[in-house]
Amino acid sequence: MIIIFEGCRNSGKTFLSKQISEDLYIPRFQFDFVEYFNGLNLESKESESAHSFSMGKDLMLMQLNRDGFIQEDVIIDRGFLTVLSWGLLEKRIDPPTARKHLELLNSNGLTRDIHIIYVEGDNPDPSDRNKDMWDDIEKTNSEKFAYEFILHQISSDHADIKITRFRNEFNEQSIHDLAKIIKNVRNNTSN
Repeated sequence: MIIIFEGCRNSGKTFLSKQISEDLYIPRFQFDFVEYFNGLNLESKESESAHSFSMGKDLMLMQLNRDGFIQEDVIIDRGFLTVLSWGLLEKRIDPPTARKHLELLNSNGLTRDIHIIYVEGDNPDPSDRNKDMWDDIEKTNSEKFAYEFILHQISSDHADIKITRFRNEFNEQSIHDLAKIIKNVRNNTSN
């Protein structure tokens, strides 16, 4: 199974995915997106090639999973939910295209054996946040609106896609609670 940690920037998903990976001994993968994005000289806004690049990595990963090449559980930091949400946010795609892409993923069985952990929360200490060219987006709610649009589409049209919303309180209890959720997800999948 692929467990994809998704959520807005500064929600703590990367920290949580690393911690859960260590605590539960689940391998974790984070694609070096910014490095390749910059290395390929991709433009962010209104760029169909940026969306295709982003979607391509997720299509391959999901097909490898569907076709049985991924034999053990793995945690992924950001996946197709981010690709679609940021596609809308940066005007790389429009809402009908996002719905069409969701249908493609689901109808081809690519969302089977995938569980999304959607992390919500606001880091109380955003002091070390100079990460990349998208830092300014944290000052608006536009990222959250884009995610909510995709989440609504999934709940309306693709309810079989498994999503757990998790509120990160940025404390030890959050780590403990999320570990318990992940253990339950893994146990329910293996039965």
